[in-house]
Amino acid sequence: MRLYSTDGQPCPVVSWDASLYPVGLASGWSTVRLTWGEYQSSLKQRCWHKNITPKSDSGCSTIHHYEWSKVAMFDFLLQIHNRLDQSCCGFRPRQEDLCVELGHHAECGDQNHIQLTNIIHRGHDPRHLVFTNNKGFFDRNEDNLDFRLLEGIKE
Repeated sequence: MRLYSTDGQPCPVVSWDASLYPVGLASGWSTVRLTWGEYQSSLKQRCWHKNITPKSDSGCSTIHHYEWSKVAMFDFLLQIHNRLDQSCCGFRPRQEDLCVELGHHAECGDQNHIQLTNIIHRGHDPRHLVFTNNKGFFDRNEDNLDFRLLEGIKE
């Protein structure tokens, strides 16, 4: 089924699920707040692996270990850097890339403190990620792919 606007031209459709953006999420588009360093630490600890509850002082988020593998592989295949590498530290960005225009690329000197973005889960299902904002970048040369997206992923 195709949807058309009043002028007969095809138009994009956006599906909205209010459970993805809880009330009070005024500080950004993430329901999980992690820096790159915290994310790497949680990968090493294998948080929630085999559904084992992590220790309270572990620094683990609510997200299951395998969910991070899924998002990293998905983002790598589509070269989506706005979740795990919003500062474009893992490749050579162009001047017109948003991370350069907004000055994020300058943050690469202190990567452990860079905040991850667009990390979303539903309120009723805090162990699983929901992939939003999935604009892929297919114009990267083979020698300029963002392999940083796979850093720390073992399985």
